[in-house]
Amino acid sequence: IKFSDVDVEFLKKFKNHLILSGNATTTMNNYLKVLKKYLKVAQGRAIKFPLDPSQIVCGPTTGNRVDLDAIEVNKLIDLFNSDFVNRKHIIPLAKFLISCFTGLRISDVQQISLINIVNEKLRFTAIKTGKRQVISLNATVLEIIEKCPQALTFEISDQSINRNLKSIAKICGIRKKLTFHVGRHSFATNYLRLGGKVEILKELLGHSSINETMNYVHIVQEEQDREMLL
Repeated sequence: IKFSDVDVEFLKKFKNHLILSGNATTTMNNYLKVLKKYLKVAQGRAIKFPLDPSQIVCGPTTGNRVDLDAIEVNKLIDLFNSDFVNRKHIIPLAKFLISCFTGLRISDVQQISLINIVNEKLRFTAIKTGKRQVISLNATVLEIIEKCPQALTFEISDQSINRNLKSIAKICGIRKKLTFHVGRHSFATNYLRLGGKVEILKELLGHSSINETMNYVHIVQEEQDREMLL
């Protein structure tokens, strides 16, 4: 594309292309932000083109979903294994970490028990969808359950778990608003960051439509787009 072709009509076609490609709004905003940035760089180098960069209006580039990256999850694991962890935090933290490594909703973590685990696989029927699911448990999850089996045997209210998670976040220096559902989001985004396939993630999360799972793909794509702006 020549700079002389970058005009208002080009901007309209570019926006239509982003929409027709199925991008999330925040992803489209990121692409527009990248375009605007490099047009300004071109202007600074005295390169002329018809489009005024101020005509490119960029909306918000971050979504509402909160997730933890691998470093933040490891901070929680370190706290869980610490000799100084507050005893009242152990069970809520164990339940949350199980979600971070399996993608389970709070309703499912609250209903499963040790009998649901056979040969390092978790077998259960999801509360929300009624679907029968089988999830392989990695060594980290098995160690968490072994250290705190009460995570699958002791009842604690959803509200109490979320209250404790806020305190836990402060202790670990995590400035994000921590609720139990962040565990599910963290599992999905970290799975994709590590190169996992969206089709497999769909089954792991028990989604009925791939469109639901694509939301997490868009989040990871937006992170990559932001890297382009650095």
